[in-house]
Amino acid sequence: MRRTEPVKIGEMIGDFFSSNPKLARKIAEVRAVEIFKQSLDNNLADYIMRVNVSYGKMYVQVSSSVIRHEIFMRRSSIMEKINKELNEEIISTIIIK
Repeated sequence: MRRTEPVKIGEMIGDFFSSNPKLARKIAEVRAVEIFKQSLDNNLADYIMRVNVSYGKMYVQVSSSVIRHEIFMRRSSIMEKINKELNEEIISTIIIK
């Protein structure tokens, strides 16, 4: 069916994600990793080896025990910041390895 009126790209993307909630959640998880990396200081970010999100849990692998403790102490504020920026609760817990 042809459209007779132009449609804004934002509306089209919104319709696409509302019809594909699984894809929208995966994209939000990727954005959560990016927000996590941006929320850390440059000194802390150098020691982060790997970050991934699966089923609402963010797994962070760190190479330094001091940095691991620092992130452990700040994990609730980091989690709140990520969820606030995404406007939904994507991250339920942060696990530091």
